[in-house]
Amino acid sequence: MAEARAFASPDQPRPQPPPLAKPDAARKVGEGLRERVGETIDDTGKLLAAIAGFGIFFFGAGYFVEWQRFKRGGLPPEEILPLISKGQVAAAGVRELVVSIFFGVLVLGILGWASVRLARWATGRGGKRSRLRRALASVYTVEGAVPSLVLGGLIFLFVPLGWAGVIVTVVLTLLLFYSLRLLNAYLRALGGDGAATFPLWRLLVAAGLAAVVLSGARQREFPETRAHVYVTLTSQRLIEGSYIGSDSNSVLVRINNPARQPQLLVLNRSEIAGMRLERGSYIFPTASSVFGDLFGVQFACIPPECRAGDARVGISSLF
Repeated sequence: MAEARAFASPDQPRPQPPPLAKPDAARKVGEGLRERVGETIDDTGKLLAAIAGFGIFFFGAGYFVEWQRFKRGGLPPEEILPLISKGQVAAAGVRELVVSIFFGVLVLGILGWASVRLARWATGRGGKRSRLRRALASVYTVEGAVPSLVLGGLIFLFVPLGWAGVIVTVVLTLLLFYSLRLLNAYLRALGGDGAATFPLWRLLVAAGLAAVVLSGARQREFPETRAHVYVTLTSQRLIEGSYIGSDSNSVLVRINNPARQPQLLVLNRSEIAGMRLERGSYIFPTASSVFGDLFGVQFACIPPECRAGDARVGISSLF
């Protein structure tokens, strides 16, 4: 109570909003970003290193995503991945990471907009100094705490109940908190006497880690369905299963047999007379979440993809 009375006193300075809540914060962040990107583009060595780094990152993420898909499908990933074409692995990484990065940018934009306005309201001079405003103003002294906790709470409400959901919640909350602290520190340094360098690469690393965690957890909890395939051999034998991949020499097909473990057939292209692909069906069990348990529905999300009953819904359907 003594702290509340001291805060309400006109003789006491009011808490200052975090640097990201200042009116010109967005402009300064944009200028710092453009300056760092310009420096990278102008330097040939840095540009080539950045391109190579992004290529390795997407390729590595593709291996991680495919590993999770094979593991969830009951096949040994360490034995199958060497048989998959490198282009297919890279495409899987690009597709999944684009979904995660799109989600991250969207969430940061929404949370940033809402958090800035809430911080300005809590630390502003107008209006009645309610307990809520005083409490929010105190919390905002820990920069990045409010939007990070809000994001963490929302994610935990919808993620599947299990270790994958917990990891997603904790990692995304901590990475958002770290990123917001970096931006606040950069804006604070701009107002001082020291030189300020926009933390581009540290932010990219944080965004990359978040995207990889989201992509890996999504493929483990409710991976993308694989196309159903009908392969007609030159002997006129018909093989039915799930399409795994192919290259110039072979085609990989997963055979589903309820009485046995899943099997992988490696078919030589010279033995194949024809092949037909159809849209696959979802065969994995539904996932529960706090939201689903509260409202009695089968609904869970690994942002930004969700499972509603037996269907997977989300922006990946656009790709």
